[in-house]
Amino acid sequence: METLKTFFALILLPTLVLTACNNDDDTPTPEPTVQELVTETGKWYLDYLENEIMDDCYKTTYYEFDGNTVTEVWYYTDDSSGDCLAGFTETNNIEWLSDTKFKVLDDNYPYEITIKSITETEMMVDYYSIVNEETKEMVLDKNPGEG
Repeated sequence: METLKTFFALILLPTLVLTACNNDDDTPTPEPTVQELVTETGKWYLDYLENEIMDDCYKTTYYEFDGNTVTEVWYYTDDSSGDCLAGFTETNNIEWLSDTKFKVLDDNYPYEITIKSITETEMMVDYYSIVNEETKEMVLDKNPGEG
């Protein structure tokens, strides 16, 4: 009888220990925050800007976030040659005003972005020019030059 108890103890004890362990792989991954989606998903290409004519060259304009900075690279189509050229590149600090709003601290042309919706591939925002006191709807995505 003592041998039988020892045998069951040797079989049951490891089984109980193994089944009592929690597997961390079952923990769901938390959804990314708006700030994480903006700053950690790479370049955001301009797909639509209210009251602007958007050709494929203009749609290669992008915003690239790195922590609390944003680099803007704007492109345009040269009227005489038809070439797609870089218009300007600028890097500025950003200040988060809320979970869905940030200010670009450009000394000459500061603006605010209010995020209306965002996924990993598309961001719809209101672009508010502080200098011009004007708001325009803007859509950014992950596809340069495509709509």
